[in-house]
Amino acid sequence: MMSTLGERALADAGSFLNENDFALRASFTPVGGSAKWISVDFLASWQAMDDFGMSVENASAVAYARATDVTGAESNSVLTIDSVTYYLLSAPQMDGHGLAVLYLSKDQV
Repeated sequence: MMSTLGERALADAGSFLNENDFALRASFTPVGGSAKWISVDFLASWQAMDDFGMSVENASAVAYARATDVTGAESNSVLTIDSVTYYLLSAPQMDGHGLAVLYLSKDQV
């Protein structure tokens, strides 16, 4: 049985963000800061369940990163993956387990 992204993250955040397993190398630049390389798990679009068990798909991209790698991130911080520039739509959403969820757009907000 395939595990969900969240289950993989909780089971082993280390391998979840290992570039030899699931992760991609990305350049992260906070607003007004310097670029650095981080590992992310990137989804061009994501799917969630609503309160009624219905699948809801979102067209915006999402990436998962170590919370410590994106300290100080805010709207319009830049994440570059495979030469494509994405902007954070908001400050990262921390999951309480050491991971941050980054909601992304190709357009500045």
